[in-house]
Amino acid sequence: MGDLRLWSQQRDGRPQALVAAGGWETLGFGRSRGMGDLRLWSQQRDGTPQALVAAEGWDTSGFGRSRGMGDLRLWSQQRDGRPQALVAAERWETLGFGRSRGMGHLRLWSQQRDGRP
Repeated sequence: MGDLRLWSQQRDGRPQALVAAGGWETLGFGRSRGMGDLRLWSQQRDGTPQALVAAEGWDTSGFGRSRGMGDLRLWSQQRDGRPQALVAAERWETLGFGRSRGMGHLRLWSQQRDGRP
């Protein structure tokens, strides 16, 4: 999640983005908290309702499998329509023990978004 904080910092440098990212947490049973934070972050980013709808559609099931990836794909598509963003979003996965995989892909996505390491 430090990567996500770093990503938000590289994106716009706004402290509210860092606070929102810092509020994200994955629980030991594969359930996720912090969706309200992500909603707030997307609202502060651009205020577009499609971003809020996509964020609200995110859901992590109790078995550690993630649902709502289609919503995140839709969000990234509405944001910039670039296929690399869709590929990165598709690679995100939450494991059953509350550990997350795919941060490298999200880093790659942010790198392709603005070219900053």
